[in-house]
Amino acid sequence: MADMNEWGNNTSDSVSGVENVTSSKKGKKIAIISASVIAVAAGAGAIAYNSSDYIKNQVKLRMMKPENYYAWVNEENAQEYAAKVREQYEKSLEKIKNGQSASVAVKYDVSDDVKNYLVDNMLGVEYGEDEETDMLIDIIKNINSLEIGSGAAVKSGDVSGDMYINLNDDKLMTVDYAMADGAAEMFMRVPELTERWLSMNIENTLEETYMDDDARELMDAYKEVLKDPESVISPEELEDMIIRYTKVWNDSIGDIKLERSEETAVGDISMNYTVVSVELTNDKLVSIAENFINEAKNDEVLKRVVIDKCKAVTEDEYVSQLDEILDDIKEQSSDETAVYETYIDPKGVIRGCALKSDDAKVEAKYIMGLEGDQIRGEAYIFEDGEETFRADLTATDSGNKYTGNIDVKVEEETASVEFTDFEIVNEDNGFFSGDITINIPDVDPISLNFNSDGSTMEASTDIKIEDIEIGKFTLKLSEDFGKAPEIPSADDAYMLDPETFDSLSDYVSKEDAENFIRTICTKIGFNDDYANQAAEAFAQGAYPDER
Repeated sequence: MADMNEWGNNTSDSVSGVENVTSSKKGKKIAIISASVIAVAAGAGAIAYNSSDYIKNQVKLRMMKPENYYAWVNEENAQEYAAKVREQYEKSLEKIKNGQSASVAVKYDVSDDVKNYLVDNMLGVEYGEDEETDMLIDIIKNINSLEIGSGAAVKSGDVSGDMYINLNDDKLMTVDYAMADGAAEMFMRVPELTERWLSMNIENTLEETYMDDDARELMDAYKEVLKDPESVISPEELEDMIIRYTKVWNDSIGDIKLERSEETAVGDISMNYTVVSVELTNDKLVSIAENFINEAKNDEVLKRVVIDKCKAVTEDEYVSQLDEILDDIKEQSSDETAVYETYIDPKGVIRGCALKSDDAKVEAKYIMGLEGDQIRGEAYIFEDGEETFRADLTATDSGNKYTGNIDVKVEEETASVEFTDFEIVNEDNGFFSGDITINIPDVDPISLNFNSDGSTMEASTDIKIEDIEIGKFTLKLSEDFGKAPEIPSADDAYMLDPETFDSLSDYVSKEDAENFIRTICTKIGFNDDYANQAAEAFAQGAYPDER
């Protein structure tokens, strides 16, 4: 770029068709242009400072006192964490208001090895011995799959759902259930037995037998929490609470030691982290605890939740119990000193922490590092000079798909988890995809395949123990929003009163109960004679007055 004076001299030349610029006008123009350049430069600098975490952190690191920098980093990280917590809580509240449903099921596809093992080794029988033995062998041989599952829909304190058992993909038995008004009224039925609902007013039953005024108040508080959690604590209050208690820590910690750009090894990579060290003496720990407890004593939100909404304690009990906690901490005096370290990356993000006692008897640490697409992490605990726990992470990031392994050691026991193309598909419900293999010494590797489309997730594995193929296990999860529970009408239900209940026949007939048992036995594989005997035996026990 030309020198400013040279650029100014060039502009004084006359140009045909353009009015000559006098010195006075020229000076004003230069001043305006210069001011504009400065303004743009300052604005760009401000934008860069506010938009670049790296620049912001470096400026703070070099211009602030160590304790102020440490407080700023903690508050920045706390605000980010608090914002995420608030966002998740808001989503949960939305689900509660609009309704949500979820289901889980586990299916086992039985292998021929297991069938043969049951017949040959456990029963020690073979065909031709007698009719009963042949029937039992046929039952085992004909079991191809077993599945148990449950589903539920929830909205504002109401719940409805079902639990079921399938045999060979055929429904063996179902239990439908519903709970209204925070489980104050419960419904249940087995549709294969009868379509009629069995109902019990739990709230009235408890009130008549066990519930005093305090229990009644607690029940009302419980129902309010289920129906409207936001009335107990709002997202804004939850976010503010996290930030406030972070500030208590910052204000309590006192003098700190700060090491800029210290090379820190994380696995096989090295990171330049700022390390902040805090010496924790017994007096300081007591002081920190006292500050937290005093904050809790004056925390109107916390008091409202614990005292007014949840009815856990009275106000006097709330204060006295906090005082007792502080007294216990003060009584546990010790001359031992520990050092708490925080590892901060160049962008101001906390990447780990460590706690080390002065006598080197205890040391605990976790730390993460990222270099390009390489991710490393480690965590360990030392006690009395011996490593009691260790976990090491090695991974590669390929567009938010992670491949690598985690090695874990607990005292003398070791294990490793290998993962390929691990990807979080839905962060809200934790659904993910990828292949995972668990390796344990002296045990065959366990390989798991996870697939998710965001609203459902399925995990499957084929298990083999020694030379026996156990079979395939499949876990199925699903989640949906905007689906409200279906609460039955109490008018058509059979109201169950434990004190006056006399006979099952008031709810379902003996004939229907016999047919229910007979159908289950037939689906399992019992012949007609055994199915009838089982049905009659059940009816004799359940309907003693109708023998």
